Amino acid sequence: MHSFWKKAKSNLQASQEVMKYWYDQKNTLVEFQPGDKVWVMEPVEPRALQDHWTGPFEIKERKGEATYLVDLQSPRNPLRVFHVKRLKPHFDRTEGNMHLVKDEGVEEQSEPLPDLLSAQEGDGSVEGVNLSESLTLDQLSDGVKASIKEEVTKMLALGVFEKSSSPWSSPVVLVPKAAAPGGKPELRFCVDYRALNSVTKTDTHPIPS
Repeated sequence: MHSFWKKAKSNLQASQEVMKYWYDQKNTLVEFQPGDKVWVMEPVEPRALQDHWTGPFEIKERKGEATYLVDLQSPRNPLRVFHVKRLKPHFDRTEGNMHLVKDEGVEEQSEPLPDLLSAQEGDGSVEGVNLSESLTLDQLSDGVKASIKEEVTKMLALGVFEKSSSPWSSPVVLVPKAAAPGGKPELRFCVDYRALNSVTKTDTHPIPS
């Protein structure tokens, strides 16, 4: 029994090292200094499984490779240690944008801002769904178009999504679902976010050794 336990422990350690290696490939080191302002991800009371960002708070001390002592300004427990994964930097927008408002030696100019709220909203019709760069709804078969219209109508009624006139969109992908014995084949309504994910900057940190 002891030999089996040692073998299982060895396999687990090897598996953890492999997962850590691949996880760290796309992660960057995030570091803070004492005095930095950060936001902290904490559970929402009384729902312990739901988190939200609170702050900003001040970093008091670096306790380890990826842990920091943060002053939460709370009378009950003011100083707490957090992993860097639960912290994100705070940027003072007022100070950071001062140079955009006025610069010394440059004559102040006033330009009208575009009226974004007066833009005409789309009707949210199914024909406006972005399918791909080279494929339109008219090029799909009648069965596929009917499935798209049915799913869009159903999810609009359920409040899964809402009508939008945003210029940003991702293509729709219909994935065949495994049909039950004797049942009718169905399609799963999906969205292809690969283009969005390719330009998204992740806020992650390597796993400590």
